[in-house]
Amino acid sequence: EYGTEYTPGNMIDTSFDPDYLNSKYRVYKLYADSMLDWYPDYHFWPVDQGAPIDGSGNPLLTGKQTAWSVYNDANGARHANNAGSTAPLGIEVRQTAWATDVGADAYTITVTYQLFNKGRQTITGFYLGFWSDPDLGGPGDDLVGCDTLNDIFFCYNATNTDVEYDSTPPAFGGRIITGPIVPSPGDSAWHFGQIVHGYKNLGMKGFA
Repeated sequence: EYGTEYTPGNMIDTSFDPDYLNSKYRVYKLYADSMLDWYPDYHFWPVDQGAPIDGSGNPLLTGKQTAWSVYNDANGARHANNAGSTAPLGIEVRQTAWATDVGADAYTITVTYQLFNKGRQTITGFYLGFWSDPDLGGPGDDLVGCDTLNDIFFCYNATNTDVEYDSTPPAFGGRIITGPIVPSPGDSAWHFGQIVHGYKNLGMKGFA
């Protein structure tokens, strides 16, 4: 089932912003060839919402294009998805996605999620799942798999031909770069742009 239980915007106190349809809650975009004051999203970069900035306080552009947004799961009215219908947890998500066509990162999209517990309850045993539906042309002959040693998941065509791509079917892959952190004496983790000692980042812990 396709659907969402999220509401645009930051959480206020422990709830969603009732003004969540305000146009200020949108996907903001930066382009390498448009980093000028007249470019709307550069000029109105939502630092007050938590959008990332560089050391000089300017909008943080990574790669050739960066997109940023914030949303939360605190609106109970949005939790009507038949595949979920769970009670709100009170989680605010700040999402950054960036891409480039240069170097080793070409043909990739990097997505970072920063999660904040702004609800009323302490959450333990927390799991985060990444869901995708990478139809490779005709979806009826797609196969999937994972590489548990390198935290990679992928989708590929079952044969060397495809109804849409003919004899050149593509493939799709994703990798968990830095997952949530857990205590681990002697290790170091990457968390919110900083190195944290005494912790480690989790990799891919499951795949379906």
